[in-house]
Amino acid sequence: MATPRVDPASGSGVVPGLADRTTALVGWTIAWRATSAIATLALGAVLVRQLPTSEYGRYTLVLSVLVYIALLATFGQDQGLLRYLPELLARGDRAAARDLLRKGAIAVVVIWALTSLAVFLLRPVIDSTLHAHVADLLALGTVLLLGGIAAGVLSFALVAIYDMRSQAIATPIAGVLTLVLALLFLRRGGHLAGVLLAGAIGQSTLAAFYLWVLLRRIRRAEGIPGARIGWRRLLV
Repeated sequence: MATPRVDPASGSGVVPGLADRTTALVGWTIAWRATSAIATLALGAVLVRQLPTSEYGRYTLVLSVLVYIALLATFGQDQGLLRYLPELLARGDRAAARDLLRKGAIAVVVIWALTSLAVFLLRPVIDSTLHAHVADLLALGTVLLLGGIAAGVLSFALVAIYDMRSQAIATPIAGVLTLVLALLFLRRGGHLAGVLLAGAIGQSTLAAFYLWVLLRRIRRAEGIPGARIGWRRLLV
């Protein structure tokens, strides 16, 4: 049960409710969107100056495809967390919440691995279809995409527990880390592969932080274990 707080004006106890959490969520969501946009624009501005025009064109093409691959590889697990996690935490079922995370992780990793294999095997077809030498870079980007997929899925879990503040704080830090590593790798001859690696490190760091925040919240849950979310409900 939420601890009542005292209203300074009336002296009466007021229990923080959904309206308070929603108001805070909106504010931190705006902050998160703003910091995400700033981080993306900063990285883009640096890459425009550092990369030749043709290389930057290859990078934007690969990045656009990777966005769609990431959406595919989530396999609906982001929506699964958003739908079922609040229910499990409301009843304080830590075991079921951890089981939900474990099943979501298994589904994401399996789809990511299959997608990575498919892109690797289809490299000749990709190059001939797009009339551009991007298949090798796309295959590498897909392999490095796991951290970004995890960060995207776990961000929905933080939304489910009304914690946008952690995202708003962590996003610019991950953006700065990505930017610094990208510059470092480019200066050491890493080219586009180095930029993709920098992005993977930044997103993996973000995912690890999100997971830590989420597990800490789950550990605080206290209640009676109940029925777990089955694979059929999670995947269908």
